[in-house]
Amino acid sequence: MFANRVTYNQAVFQFRLTNSMIEHDFFTAWKEDIQGGDGHMVEYYDNYVADMVVKPTSQNGRELATFTFEECWPVTLGDVDMNFDSTNTLTPLSVSLAYHKYTRS
Repeated sequence: MFANRVTYNQAVFQFRLTNSMIEHDFFTAWKEDIQGGDGHMVEYYDNYVADMVVKPTSQNGRELATFTFEECWPVTLGDVDMNFDSTNTLTPLSVSLAYHKYTRS
């Protein structure tokens, strides 16, 4: 047996959307850059991966830790619930990211 491919880890993150939904636009544009405009051409790996720093917070807003994900990219974006029945609630965006490795500090 010998190694013949590389595998990447995946993690699912919940981001809080602002009223402008700029977070959704950011990840959507990133995915579109990877796939190209018509979906038939895929960008080179080095051109679409990026390091991302994630700082989870507690309910009162205190930072709990800092994670740096190296060579990550978005794999899937979850649906955004446009339910207008609930007021004063944060709308979550679920994003699945693939990454090479991560560190915690």
